[in-house]
Amino acid sequence: MALATVRFARSTDTWRVNRWHTGLWRMVWIMLLACASLCFQEQASGAFPALGLLYLAARPSNESLRRGLPRALLVAGATSLLVPLYLANVRANAQPGLGVSAQTTVGLAQLPSRVAALVEDVGDKLALHRFGGGALSLGLETFLGSGWMIFAFAGLSLVAAACLVAAWMRAGAARDSRPEPQPRRTVQGLGFAVAALVGSCIAPAWVAGYPMNSRVSYLPIWCVCLAMSLALGAILRATAARERLRGRLLHRVGLDAVPAVIGVIVLLCGAVMTSGAAERMRRVVAADDHNGRELVAQVPDPTP
Repeated sequence: MALATVRFARSTDTWRVNRWHTGLWRMVWIMLLACASLCFQEQASGAFPALGLLYLAARPSNESLRRGLPRALLVAGATSLLVPLYLANVRANAQPGLGVSAQTTVGLAQLPSRVAALVEDVGDKLALHRFGGGALSLGLETFLGSGWMIFAFAGLSLVAAACLVAAWMRAGAARDSRPEPQPRRTVQGLGFAVAALVGSCIAPAWVAGYPMNSRVSYLPIWCVCLAMSLALGAILRATAARERLRGRLLHRVGLDAVPAVIGVIVLLCGAVMTSGAAERMRRVVAADDHNGRELVAQVPDPTP
């Protein structure tokens, strides 16, 4: 939906050359994607109003706020209008249970505190609290005790890292040739990311006692990553501009290599932690299997 909204925003130039149907069909695609989102994972519905901010951030540079605001409201309003229709259908036709029955939901007074708690939980997940240290140490233990596997992993990691850094560096010239994004795009993009983060926590917060588990963490974490990307991009551009003003233009290779190397390190740590999590699951399954065999040995023919 976000990509379709960006395409819709950038298609508004064609409306002035008698190709209005291009933008219209893209709006239809946005509505179809909104319907699909409600059917498969209604969590994203809380972020529908934020699409208006995304439209404003992606609109053409020659489109004024006065001209773009009605279209942004069209995107946000049309998609958000589907939400009460969906809720009415769920209340009328879904089986009673969690999130359907009124006694399983929180009131409007408790909703802000629940949203704040879930946003804080997203921050804990991004900081890898109660997970990162154990997964990283167990992953390293697994690789170091695997013999030849550690050398294979190290070799493949070095090759992959070299390819990623080289690809990033080659793309530097293309990035340099693009015009600098306007500050309002960064601000409005950050507004979209923050609004979508809060909105994506509304649906789980609405259900009493529903935790921020992995299934509903993807969209909020995506919003946080988008906000971090926009903020870091603005900081890097400001740093480069300050250096140019001082007459000490940063070398493009050095400026590009820093985020590339950091990204590779993060990816490698993620791979090791994933291996650690997999090893823990393997040990849990092995322990459960051992306990089951011991139980069968002690009680070979239990009375039903």
